[in-house]
Amino acid sequence: MLNFWATSAFASSRLCSISSAHISQRKEAMLVEGSSAATVTRYLALLSHIFTVARVDWGFALTNPVLDVRKPKVLNARSRRPTSEEMALILKHTASAELRIFFQLAADTAMRRSELHSLRWEDLNLTKQFIYLSDTKNGLDRVVVISDRAVKWIERLGVKKEGRVFQFTHSDTPSKAFRRALKSAREQYVTHCTCAGIKPSQTFLANLRLHDLRHQATSAMFERGLTIPEVSSITGHKTLAMLSRYTHLRPESVLERLNKASTEEI
Repeated sequence: MLNFWATSAFASSRLCSISSAHISQRKEAMLVEGSSAATVTRYLALLSHIFTVARVDWGFALTNPVLDVRKPKVLNARSRRPTSEEMALILKHTASAELRIFFQLAADTAMRRSELHSLRWEDLNLTKQFIYLSDTKNGLDRVVVISDRAVKWIERLGVKKEGRVFQFTHSDTPSKAFRRALKSAREQYVTHCTCAGIKPSQTFLANLRLHDLRHQATSAMFERGLTIPEVSSITGHKTLAMLSRYTHLRPESVLERLNKASTEEI
């Protein structure tokens, strides 16, 4: 993003000469060129930060023109989470035991891909069942309480005193492996349906991403009865709005709790 702005027309302009109209024109051009609303918003946020640093830290007498630019509406919220059947088939088609444990932990702890990838044995306390994460995406440290089954999955990796928990080198390895497993599972499902003379579901084993496992874990925590403060302490969401974006309760779970509450009242 810094390279983008450093090679733009703005790079040779004085800060005080850049207006909100100039930035709006660049914003519209990015959208026409095919950049998503979310991408454009991130680029504008960085540019805004540059103006803030210049004003606050370097003493430039100027206003921040980015604040007067209307941001494109980001419509990237997702509600997709894997069913237990889908998850079982994805794990069945995952190439290695290490990656299977990675996916299971992602779907149980709500930890991000980057957090799991960089996880070290020194961060784990399997006796007290928690993981300490420092300098996370939102800039805060947090403690992730882990379940009994999560402890068992981790122990299968062979507990060590130090070093990285997962040994694959590249951080995008899990995402690629997840897509391959999903594709393989979907193809087998379609083949099975064709042989049985059944029309395959258009949604089963489709439109899933690795990051949806974070949605799965967050939603499952609420379905198990954890409170908002308890869930946010594990997931690291700063606001209720952000936490809500990752919470997609299954209708059958809500119905079960609703009926239970109704029975107790009677």
